[in-house]
Amino acid sequence: MVAKENFVKAGLLYTIGNILIKGIGFLTIPIFTRLMLPDDYGVYNVFLSYVSFATIFFNAAYHTNLKNAKYDFAGEFEKYSATCFFITYIGGLLFFVLFSGLSFFNIFNISYLLILFITLTSVSHASIIYYNNYLSLKVQTTPYLLVSLFHSVVSTVLAILFIKMAILDTTANNRMLGVVVTSVCIIGYISTVYIKNVDFRQLTKYLKYGLKISVPLLPHAVAQIVLNQFDRMMISEMDSFSAAGIYSFAANVSSILLVIATSCDTAWTPWFFEKINGNDNKSILKYSKVYVLFFFVLSVGLIFISPEIVYFLASEEYGDSVYCVIPLIQSVFFTFLYYLPVGLEYYLKKTVFISIGTISAAILNVILNYITIKYFGYRAAAYTTAFCYLAYFTFHILIARKLVGGNVFKTIFDARYLYGIICVFILLSMIGFIFIDNMIIRWSIMLFVCIPLSIYCFLKYKKLKLCD
Repeated sequence: MVAKENFVKAGLLYTIGNILIKGIGFLTIPIFTRLMLPDDYGVYNVFLSYVSFATIFFNAAYHTNLKNAKYDFAGEFEKYSATCFFITYIGGLLFFVLFSGLSFFNIFNISYLLILFITLTSVSHASIIYYNNYLSLKVQTTPYLLVSLFHSVVSTVLAILFIKMAILDTTANNRMLGVVVTSVCIIGYISTVYIKNVDFRQLTKYLKYGLKISVPLLPHAVAQIVLNQFDRMMISEMDSFSAAGIYSFAANVSSILLVIATSCDTAWTPWFFEKINGNDNKSILKYSKVYVLFFFVLSVGLIFISPEIVYFLASEEYGDSVYCVIPLIQSVFFTFLYYLPVGLEYYLKKTVFISIGTISAAILNVILNYITIKYFGYRAAAYTTAFCYLAYFTFHILIARKLVGGNVFKTIFDARYLYGIICVFILLSMIGFIFIDNMIIRWSIMLFVCIPLSIYCFLKYKKLKLCD
């Protein structure tokens, strides 16, 4: 059994490393918002939305079963993970052939170049997701961070270089090209890591096992992309690429919090599986409260300084994005909370409920977006997204409670505590919005709230460690 301290240390390294990596992206936002008009910025982000959709199909959400395979194939996990990795390439090949054929017969109006760009970028993203999930289970932070750092730095440098050289016809296409070249390099590297442990003789057995867990999650994965990305696509269709660019910029500001959330979950999930597998519900209950409060402090802090971040990172053309940032930060906070109950569903292998919840939230999001964008403009998409993620979290709380029973659930998570945190968070978000033009009041409230709670989190965590 891996010690708790290893998971905590790994989580800290994942978080710090990902913040540094994402920080590179944030440092370059002022560059790209000046090299690209909102229209081209919107085109590029819509391209990323298509990549997100394609990525899910390429790996068939196969990375999601690695947590279970670590236990069920304990003696051959290396062989299992290596053999199943190459399903990503099969998906990429099928996608390219299918959409090239549709384009040839004018059924799908998209160029061969863009199909190739989407294919290579998506295969790369799918490979990184799979590889990083594998590394997190091995508690190996260095390769994870190096691959992510390479992708972040090299793709950014090449994109700027290609835009300056004007290799392709638009700044959006040149930025895409920088990502594609980097993607090809990453595909080659990860393939060499896995190839030595591949055993295709076991492929049928491994696929049967993995697909039973992953296939029910495919609708979930697609619906999750709808929740995360479809709003930008709808804005580009119902408003303009310029509005999609402004909205995408706001989402990029909130994404620094999402990086922290996913990094924390990368460490939390293996630890959670260890504890739940050992019937140590008491530890989960104690540490989850501190864990949630820690992220609450980060989220509140970002809300209160978000207007200054927007003004610093972008030119005046992106100024309206400040009104979208706060609800998008709320979305990330509710996403973080969703990771808690859904971990229980993953452990119990009840993945069909995960799909049902995500599909329901995605459908609700599309309907609300269609209504609100039409009547209130693109800003409304940020608020509907926040509402849908809150509903998403609530659904999974109810499902997790149903699966294990109310009495057992109380020994794992404290629902009243979680909803109490949510109520305070929404109240502080409203205060941040009311004083969005008054930095002194916002920063004063932030310091008054965040400093004492940060100290409390630290002391509480130290006390829990001493008691273990």
